[in-house]
Order: sequence, then structure tokens, then C-alpha cells
Amino acid sequence: MRLGVQGCARTIGHGFAVVAILCALADQPSVAQEAVESETLQDRQKAAEERRQVAAEAVRSLGSEDLGEEVTYQDILKDPDNVELNVRYAKQQLARGNYKNAAGTLERILMVRPDINEVRLYYAIVLFQLDNPDEAEAQFNLIKDLPMAPEMRAQIGTYLEEIENRRQTTRYVVNLSFGGRYDTNRNSASKWNHNLVLDSHSALEDDDRIENDWGVLGSTSVSMNHDMGFQDRHELLASASYYHNHQFNRDDLITQVGAVSGGVKLNFPEVTVTPTIFYNQVRLSHERYTKNWGAQLRLDKKLARPLNGFASAKYTDETYYHPTDSTSSHLYTGYAKEYVLGLDYIVSPAHKVTASWTHTDKRAKVYYYEYDGDEGSLNHSWLLGGGQFLISSLAARWRVYKGEYAAVSDRTRRDKRFKGNITYGVPVDTLLDLAFDDRASWPEPIRNALGGWTWTNSVEYLWQQSNILNYDYDNQQYQTLLSRRWEF
Repeated sequence: MRLGVQGCARTIGHGFAVVAILCALADQPSVAQEAVESETLQDRQKAAEERRQVAAEAVRSLGSEDLGEEVTYQDILKDPDNVELNVRYAKQQLARGNYKNAAGTLERILMVRPDINEVRLYYAIVLFQLDNPDEAEAQFNLIKDLPMAPEMRAQIGTYLEEIENRRQTTRYVVNLSFGGRYDTNRNSASKWNHNLVLDSHSALEDDDRIENDWGVLGSTSVSMNHDMGFQDRHELLASASYYHNHQFNRDDLITQVGAVSGGVKLNFPEVTVTPTIFYNQVRLSHERYTKNWGAQLRLDKKLARPLNGFASAKYTDETYYHPTDSTSSHLYTGYAKEYVLGLDYIVSPAHKVTASWTHTDKRAKVYYYEYDGDEGSLNHSWLLGGGQFLISSLAARWRVYKGEYAAVSDRTRRDKRFKGNITYGVPVDTLLDLAFDDRASWPEPIRNALGGWTWTNSVEYLWQQSNILNYDYDNQQYQTLLSRRWEF
């Protein structure tokens, strides 16, 4: 039975793309057959083909989102050699995020039927997700030399390379992105085209009115993880990044950001503790705007499956300057304290939901720039298969300032902000395969240059409501980026 690769690659988290491998391998005959002397050669071949088709159907069910009828452990005990039943049971365990028990189920299948290579590959992927690189590598090596399409073999090679990278004492990751953006209200101007001055309405000057603008942007980052050699695999962390955004119309909003950070990741049995220190510098219109430094402590803990909890506390010392286009910005100088609580919910291997709450306490040189703020956010990550993904987020923020700014109004400022974002990403390889029938015939340097890039497109809507109309505005943003990641 032949199975469509694209119809299968929809699940299993980090290894979702490799479900396609399973479907391709389902076209290959098992390497072992039961030796039953009473059967003729034709009968044995027919029986082997029937078993192969059952295994292929079972593996195909792993790539679907339909969990099927609930399978209990008692059902397994009644029919322990039923391959299809065991695969359905493993699928339901994976959907609940129970990878350890799913690995046990797949291992039990292989003890009964070691010739089903489709299940062995799936077992290797689950071991990889469980951070068991040695056993995963052994399972991958058992099947890597089987006849299969070149792109499928490349997928297995990617896993083996990642396993080798994990064994390195020091690992580096380089990210590069560039693209463009468009904002309908780049300068965050009041949508009423008026400002309050001493509580009186004043029409905005032309330069202060709502202005849409195009921009080009790019960013690059380098991060390092160093295994400190302890049994719990504690790590040293370091990173550096640079971001540049050039606006075509609003020169005063040309932005450059440089950042460095370092810390340690301590992996204890019950919790992961990550203290870091950081330093950032921002320039607007090629002039110094702000610099800040600080420290953050983050805790991550696995809760009842499939929940992971996290919390962090951050202190930032902020110094603002007074560039030509923002002469009062130095009054923001002070510090900020930020506290975060959140939960990750693994809905299924292809879906993750993150909910968080952030409280911010900002202090400045003048009380009317000080505030207490709270923000709630909800994010959903969806792996669509074939390297594609969809990330959506919603956030609501409230800020209450410490006092009135008499030059504007005798009212204390209160803001509410709502923001929604949707980002879709697709590997450039996937787009090229759809556009060209025989990309494999292209010269290898061209294939290597085009491969590995991801194209992302995002849409964002922001709406802020304030009791002072100066800060009442909305904005729509559209952004497109090409990105690539290197690990070594």
C-alpha cells in the first residue's frame, strides 16, 4: 500500500517532519520474514506482504490527528501481539505528551516484531525526543542503509548530525534574518490628530500626524552553550546580537540595538535554574538613546504532564539620553522590576499553548513617567508539517502612571493596550519543491545556497486606549523575513 508523504507529516513535535520518512519507508518490504516450513515460498511472501501492510497502516495512523477509539492497558494485555493496537496505544500516549511510556510501547512492539522498520524509525525519533542520544543513534543506524528516497535519507542524517552536536562540549548557534516591514502608524501618533496641552485640545503639526512607513531590517545573533562536565549537565551560556531597522520616511525612528548576555543553566532533578546578566544599547537616528544592564533569574519546572511551569524575576537599570528628536527622553532614566509567571501546555506533539502574566514596576526621574503595569498573554504554536509552522498570540496590557503631567493634563494617565499577531513560516526548500519538478538536477552549490532558509510572514494589530488622547492610537504592521540558522 502506497502512502502520501505530505498527508502523514503532521505530528510528533520536534520530529514531525520525519513522519514523512515513515510513510516513505512503508513502501519498503520488511527485511525479515517468519520461517514457517509448512508454507510454500509464495504463501510466505503473501503473509509477509499482509503483515507489512498492517504495519504501514498502523504507522500511517500515527501521522493523523484522529486518535481513534480509546485503547487501555487492559486492551493491550488481552492482545499483546496486535501491532495495530499497540501503535494506536503509542499514538494516544504521545498525544498526551507521555513520551516515556510511548517509547516502552514501541519497544514492546519491536520485541515481538523486530522486522517492522517503520516502527523502529518511530522509536528512534521518540528516543531522540527523550534526550537519549546513544540509543536513538543505535536505532537510526539499524535502518539508515535501507533503500529510500535521497531526501528521506537526508532527514535521518539530520538527526544523526544533531546527536553528534549534542555530544560536543561547546555548541554554537548562529542566526541571520533580513527583510522588510510596513506600519500604518509608524510614529504612534494620536488617532484623533489632536493632543492635549494644559488640558486644551491642540491640532497636531503635520510631522506629528499619523504617518505610514516602509522599513528594511536585519538581525544577527550568536549563542554558545558549554557543558560544564557535571552529571546533571549544567551549562554556561553566552550570546550576542545586533538588530538594525532603517525607515524610509521617519529618519527619527531608524533603530539600532546591540545586546550581550551571559549566565549559567543549572539542571536539578526538580527544577532548572537559569541566572543571567545582560547589557543592551539602543540608538535612534544614529544617536544614543538608551543603555541598560541588569540581571534575571528564571525557574523552569515540569509539572503534571503535559504542563511545564516557569517563573522569572528581572531587574534592569536604565539610562536614557536626550537625542535631537527626543530631548525629554532622559527623564525616563531609572530602573524597572519585572516578574513573570507562566505555563506551557503541550496539547499534542504538534500543538503547544503558552500562557503568562507579567507585572512591571517602573521608576524614573520624574513621577509622571513612573508606572505599575500588568500584561497577560496567550500564545499558540502549531507545527503544520513539512517544516511549516503557524504562531499566533494575543496580549492585553494595563499601565497606571504615578501622577499627572501638568503640561499635558491634570489627570493621571491610564493606558490599556491590546495586541494580536499571526506568523506563518515555511522552508524555502518546500516552496522550491512545489515550484520545480526536478530541483535535484540543479548544481549542488545553488542547492546548498538556497537550502536551509525559512521564509516567515507576520501580521500584527495593536490598539491602545488611554484616558489622555495623546496616547490613544492604533497600528497595523506587516513583516516578511528570510532567516537561516547554523549549528556547530
